[in-house]
Amino acid sequence: MKRVWRIISILIIVVVVLAVIKRFFFHPNVYPLKAWVFAWAGDTKVLESSTNTISKIELKRLSNLIRPGDIFLNRSDYYISNIGIPGFWTHAGFYIGTAKEREELFNNDIACADWVKTSGEPSGDLEELLRHRFGLVYEANSDKRNERNIIESKSEGVILSSFTEGAQKDGIVVLRPMISKREIAEAIYKTFGFVSKPYDYNFDFSTDTVIACTELVYKAYENSNLFPLSSMFGKPFVTANEIAEYCDSNYGTPELKLSLIYIYDGKNGYTTENDTAHLIFRKSWNESLW
Repeated sequence: MKRVWRIISILIIVVVVLAVIKRFFFHPNVYPLKAWVFAWAGDTKVLESSTNTISKIELKRLSNLIRPGDIFLNRSDYYISNIGIPGFWTHAGFYIGTAKEREELFNNDIACADWVKTSGEPSGDLEELLRHRFGLVYEANSDKRNERNIIESKSEGVILSSFTEGAQKDGIVVLRPMISKREIAEAIYKTFGFVSKPYDYNFDFSTDTVIACTELVYKAYENSNLFPLSSMFGKPFVTANEIAEYCDSNYGTPELKLSLIYIYDGKNGYTTENDTAHLIFRKSWNESLW
């Protein structure tokens, strides 16, 4: 009987705690404390190293596969924040590529050039549009000494990261939107505009003033409807793991607009030439970090 009452007491405490969290989660006075806690948890490791981190050989292999507009989901072992993030994949980011990569992808696309012209760049050159609209960000992206070709949102806000910083993780999957080049160009343009925005510790996709990691990817491709939103405490939201789950649930259907390009599962790297890549990715969202 004591055991039964203990279980009931624990359940009551959990329900009360969740009710309090839900009641005050979005209160503006709580935000500074919440932001500090989440930032600390996201930057603090239980252990300092992992034997699962992707190797330099695999990073090189991945760098030859990824292209501008690709989305990546990744995970890093032993961070305290992983306790509160459901599922295997805990972070998302956006590969903007280099100027040369973007030129190779977009330069001969008429629809893309027309969109660039309607956006205020008479030449129809996407690079000129990015250079004129986002001067300092564009320069940082193009710096040959420290090329930063990934945009992601972390505790310090939306930042430019190098390929190594964004991809050298304990697990990474790259997904390619199967949409027009014009849509991809528009997404890259929007993502450039997110740089320097603060991190969204409310995890609320209904606002644009602050941006969470998966929010950045969603907002970039919002008009393309790559994946649906769920909710958290009544606000629109989606986790990196839910994106992977959506891909699994819609695998092989016309609705799915995301194509698997590469996956590193903490042990080995796989391209889609190997059917194992699809099998590993499809079940990955149901795995656990702990």
